[in-house]
Amino acid sequence: MSARVISLLRFLRVPAAPTAPADVIAGFAIVAAPQRPISEALLAAGASLFLYLAGMGLNDLRDRDHDAIHRPSRPIPSGRLSILLARATVATCFVAGFSFAAGAGRSVFCGSLVLAALIAAYDFGGKRLPVLGPLLIAGCRAMNLALGMIAGSGVSIVFPLLHGVYTASLTLGSAYEEGASVPGRLIGSGVVCALAAIVASLFVPSPWPAVLVVVLLGAVLVSSSVRAVRTASVIDARRWVKFGVLGFLLYDAALLAGNGRGSTACVLVALFPVCLVAGRAIPPS
Repeated sequence: MSARVISLLRFLRVPAAPTAPADVIAGFAIVAAPQRPISEALLAAGASLFLYLAGMGLNDLRDRDHDAIHRPSRPIPSGRLSILLARATVATCFVAGFSFAAGAGRSVFCGSLVLAALIAAYDFGGKRLPVLGPLLIAGCRAMNLALGMIAGSGVSIVFPLLHGVYTASLTLGSAYEEGASVPGRLIGSGVVCALAAIVASLFVPSPWPAVLVVVLLGAVLVSSSVRAVRTASVIDARRWVKFGVLGFLLYDAALLAGNGRGSTACVLVALFPVCLVAGRAIPPS
């Protein structure tokens, strides 16, 4: 694999990309009848995937001066990826995302516009604001799940809200990736993430399969946060963030299992270790 391709994969944080369509498929499963065709959900998932990639790339473009100081090994500040190619990649991902959304119907397309607006608001300065930043990224994840619900012609406030709580807590904890120490508050972030997923699993029609999956997720998040605080290691803090980001696969698998989509849930559970391994070479955060 060429150095340019590897740089593009790092630029887009590809190991975390499956978490975006996973949200959409989970949202669809929550509201859609079992006999409903999944074609719109697959198109919405494609839209989510490319908008996620666009957001990751846009984030790196906006952060290139900050990364030059704090993360000089990132593709743009290291010089391995040109700004021109980075911009072209982000634009292509946005176009692809909106194209998939348009194919899924007017409602999904409108939802994708809202999602893109939240992504832009976060990347264009919102992320630097103490309260607004976590709220914006939480809104992105909540809207991502809602995109699947829109494709399924249903609506639910509880699940997007809890997705947002999980995301906001994860975002607050990720602030310690670049710090000189890891405060005990990271454990609180891990507990809140775990509780959000557990509460969500209690609202599905068949809670026990869902609870089993999210208890596994909660154990991973809490134990890794405790380790990071005990060792006071920024490396362990980054590992916790990686578990949290890729943990959306387990979170969404729980929602799918609780809504009678066991085979799809198993696919997401199987993806979790695969993405963890890939994340060793290409950091997802």
